[in-house]
Amino acid sequence: MHLADRVFERFVALYGAQKFKVMFEHDDNAIMPAKEAWNNFLQSCKPDVLRKVMDAIPHQKREWPPNLSEFIGMCKDFDRVEHRTYDALPAPKVKTDIGRTALAEMKARLRVSPNTKL
Repeated sequence: MHLADRVFERFVALYGAQKFKVMFEHDDNAIMPAKEAWNNFLQSCKPDVLRKVMDAIPHQKREWPPNLSEFIGMCKDFDRVEHRTYDALPAPKVKTDIGRTALAEMKARLRVSPNTKL
């Protein structure tokens, strides 16, 4: 099953078969080019972004499923830096003299008061 099939199934569940058919199945041949275009985009989409968009759609109070250009815009919105999650190392449990010196140098370069907590 292609990604487009899964997305389209979700649209049918959310918006109903009638609205889906009006948008994507104008005649027997209309769905294939649309599905191909959707599938090409979805394959290039990051899985976490796609998941976030699909989770957000039901909460948008839309009356109709998004078309491909609207969906691409949603993916771009959810791929912004503020939506990304990064793994990081935990904070060190012990502060060393080397760490204190490096932090003091950074504060000096940033012209931050030595007492400012970073």
